[in-house]
Formats: sequence, structure tokens, C-alpha cells
Amino acid sequence: CAVLVCDRWHYSTTAEAVALDSPALGCLADAERWALPIEDAIIVLSASDDVLDARITARGEEVTDLDRKRRRAYAALARERGGAIDTSQPVPEVTRALLALVRPVLR
Repeated sequence: CAVLVCDRWHYSTTAEAVALDSPALGCLADAERWALPIEDAIIVLSASDDVLDARITARGEEVTDLDRKRRRAYAALARERGGAIDTSQPVPEVTRALLALVRPVLR
């Protein structure tokens, strides 16, 4: 049985700890990692800054520097611990990228 995590926010507490430089949140992130099952693969769903900025402003929200810090933290964590899928690409390309990350785990 393989444990796959495909979640845009999987690293949320860790990314927040990095973005805010918060040791307390870092401790919470460590506790979350201990509580969750050990994953065989982590896939973080993301998009380019331009696409994410457009999505946020389309919802009527303002893009902040903290948003951008979080994105950088997520990107670094994804590179470090798993894979990242750029959801700003066309659906067939997103699907191919997802399958490329998942297939080795399922074999």
C-alpha cells in the first residue's frame, strides 16, 4: 500500500513557520510530521506567480509580500521533499506530470 499526498497545502505549517520565522510554528510543524503517516510521495500543486497573482486578484483579494514568501517556502519544500506540479499548464501536461510522479511509487 502506497501513501500519496497530493495537496496544495500539505506543508502549510512548515511554510508559515519559514515565512514568519516562527520557532513555535516550527515546533508545531514537527509535531504534525510525527502525527501523519510516512508518505511514499508528496505532490504539491502550485502555479506560476503570475497565475497565482491573477487568481488571487480575481477573487477580489490583494496579493501581499507574505503570500509571496509563503510561495517561496512551498516551492523550496516541494523541491526538497517531493514533487511540484505547475497547475497553470494545460490539463494534459498537468496530468502527464502527475503520472510521472505517481507511477514510480505505485510500481
